Amino acid sequence: MMPYDDETIFEPSRGGGEARPALADAMVLDNEYQLVEQAGRGGMGVVWKAREIVTGRYVALKFIPEDVMHFDAAMRNVKEAFTRVHDLHHQYICPLYVLKHHRQFGYYLVMQWLEGQSLKEYVRRADPDKQGMKPEEVVRLLAPVAQALDYSHENGILHRDVKPSNIFIHRPDGKKPRVLLIDFDLAARLEIYQLEDYQATSASGTRPYMSPEQWQGKPLTPATDQYALAVTVYQMLAGHLPFSSRDAATLRTTVLRDVPQPIPHLSAGTNAVLQKSLSKKSGERFSSCTRFIRELVKALKASPPPVTPTVTAPVSVVAVPPLPASSLTAVSLPLPVSPPPLPMVNEATHAEPSLQENEISAHEDNALPHFPPPKPEELGLLGNIFVILIVCVLPPAIFSWFTAPGGKYLFTAGINIACWFVGVMVFGVWVQSTEKK
Repeated sequence: MMPYDDETIFEPSRGGGEARPALADAMVLDNEYQLVEQAGRGGMGVVWKAREIVTGRYVALKFIPEDVMHFDAAMRNVKEAFTRVHDLHHQYICPLYVLKHHRQFGYYLVMQWLEGQSLKEYVRRADPDKQGMKPEEVVRLLAPVAQALDYSHENGILHRDVKPSNIFIHRPDGKKPRVLLIDFDLAARLEIYQLEDYQATSASGTRPYMSPEQWQGKPLTPATDQYALAVTVYQMLAGHLPFSSRDAATLRTTVLRDVPQPIPHLSAGTNAVLQKSLSKKSGERFSSCTRFIRELVKALKASPPPVTPTVTAPVSVVAVPPLPASSLTAVSLPLPVSPPPLPMVNEATHAEPSLQENEISAHEDNALPHFPPPKPEELGLLGNIFVILIVCVLPPAIFSWFTAPGGKYLFTAGINIACWFVGVMVFGVWVQSTEKK
């Protein structure tokens, strides 16, 4: 935010009630701002995107409507309001730079140029069917707004016109999106009264978001802004406003008399928090806007939403006349055979997936894998001869080597014959066991 001294935030008026000429692209105002394009029109009047010649940055120029400039009292209120908002320095409040006066085009506000979209446009795109947005997203978007409102209340300033179109999602190039609160009642009345004991009287605001005390013209408090914030929360969660009517008298009666309907897909605790923040009496609401959001988050976490019963369409039952017995023929249908399961294939590599490191294998009990013994035909001729030598010849040879020097030839011969016999039997049993498998 650019620093401006209190003596330089206003430019003195240099002209009377002359007709304002038309603005045009590339026009330079006060040798400081070059108009780029008209960005829109609203309660603040015409809004232009401009480039600050000295710094090269883009700013927004909001021109005060002519009918307001012709009343000195109204312009005094605008200047006083601007001074108070100009002194608000908060990360979630759009800064106002300077209020200037041009000889031909009158008064205009210079403020930060915002890239992105208003919350109203964002909700329209995110919830086109008006079924309600996710509570987590609603809290994420509106928690910064609650902080900005409490900060302004601590500085004795009410917003008076909290609504989705005055909440902007700023998306600067290469930076994280940021939610900003704009137009502190300047769009609704172009004035903000400094609060004494947090009280001011005005019926300013946008009708669907106006509190009961605004409709009745009673003193306003920070709870008035909380009510408008709660209406915005309700609208985003439910997909519609708590009260709506094109007729101002009907809407006023509804706001003062009726209680908002609970949102069906939210829990009873969450609906209770919304009902409290939308209380008819300002003293029955929460102590601050951040307290309201904090209790809303607590209720969302504490109790799950109620289960909505699934309604199914009734099934139409049609009576089918029985077929004559002569037309029935017994037909034997084969039972369907389930195809063998296909091997799992990794679509990325078109190969069977392999166990990765630290992955659980099929041997969860740490048992050793079982490998079946080879069959005789798998060993070949040389393999079988080798097995016969190991089983039948090697044991007698070893035994003869140790017993022959002792002269016990007869005993050695008997042992050799027994070893040969045992070896042949073992070989035969091995062959039979492998053939069975």
